[in-house]
Amino acid sequence: MRDEYATNILYNTVVLPSRSGETPLQQYNCLLALAHLQRYSDAVMYFQNEKVYKLLSRAAVSVDSKMINFDDINDYIASMVHNTFKINDLKNYNRFYFDLVSDLTCINECKFIEVFGSPYFLKGKPSLGPEATWENVFDQTFSQTFIDSSPDEEKKLDADGMNKKGNYNSTIAMHCLMKSGDIDLSLQKSDTTVKLLEKRVNTAFSPLKWNPDCVNYEYIHEKTKKVADTKSMMIMANRVYIHQILKELLEVSESKFKARAYLHWYYKYGLEEEDFLEAFETVKVIMDNYEFMMG
Repeated sequence: MRDEYATNILYNTVVLPSRSGETPLQQYNCLLALAHLQRYSDAVMYFQNEKVYKLLSRAAVSVDSKMINFDDINDYIASMVHNTFKINDLKNYNRFYFDLVSDLTCINECKFIEVFGSPYFLKGKPSLGPEATWENVFDQTFSQTFIDSSPDEEKKLDADGMNKKGNYNSTIAMHCLMKSGDIDLSLQKSDTTVKLLEKRVNTAFSPLKWNPDCVNYEYIHEKTKKVADTKSMMIMANRVYIHQILKELLEVSESKFKARAYLHWYYKYGLEEEDFLEAFETVKVIMDNYEFMMG
């Protein structure tokens, strides 16, 4: 694909595995796949299985719903991907999806993007209705940014469920898109609401010191009657947070590799030790690049 379409933007959507319990090969598989994507892809939009499951489980408890299953996780991820492509269908918006992706991945060495948004579908129903305020939309969207199952991450959460500032929360670039039929009156011209939005963004997405203008706000007037009454928000962000994910992946993979665990399953189908060594090096370079961005 890279050879055939050298001038086109090639991007991939991936779902990172849970920390444990899926297959003993999952760290190897993830390592080899991410290394390949780093070499040939222009952008990688990623989600975390465990993170989405925990987010939806908390949301399901709040609405007294049933337990979360794979269909719910797929629905959430699909809705986020759908929202990104939907940008191209907005007749009153002069930017396109690939323009935004290019802005977010302006540094080729750092190309990992996260997507958060509200409302999303849970058990066949939208998570927020037309009566929701912008504060409700902000709460639900920002609550997605740091849901994580690691104890260390939980300790960083303050009373409001927002993540305290830290180097690994730093943001290289992000787009924050808000849509509604009355976007100008309800948000864009409301100094109080705009300041609240900016405060929440700065708390959850700490702009890098050398790039304080990395946040781009987009206010879109929705003309379609079906959704004009609904307030919605989508965030696309390139954060240093991926460094922590890769660090854990690398530690587990290297531990298994040094013990020569399960390698015969790969060698049986033509992979060699050099393939693993190259993958380790590629992922380490990604981590170094993101760490360098923190300054």
